[in-house]
Amino acid sequence: DARHVLKHIFPRQFGLRNPFDTMQNKSRTGFMFEDYTVREHEIQMKGNVKTPKRLKPVLDLVHRLIKKHWACNYRATCSVVCPSK
Repeated sequence: DARHVLKHIFPRQFGLRNPFDTMQNKSRTGFMFEDYTVREHEIQMKGNVKTPKRLKPVLDLVHRLIKKHWACNYRATCSVVCPSK
C-alpha cells in the first residue's frame, strides 16, 4: 500500500518518531541512537492517520514505484551487472 510506504519515507508528516527530532534516549533502547529501520509496531500503535495534503500528489509516484519494484527481475539484473565467475 502506497500510504504505508509513505509512513516509512516521511515519518514526521504522520507524527511518527524520526532521527531528526528525537532526543537520544539510552534508557529505552540501550543504544545511543534508536533503530528506525523497523517501525511497524509504531505505525500500528498510531492507527489510521489521514494522509497530509502535501503528500497526496506523491501517492501516485509511490504507487508506480511499488509496481515497478515488483515487476523488476532483480536476479537477472544482478547477473548482468555482477556476473558470477
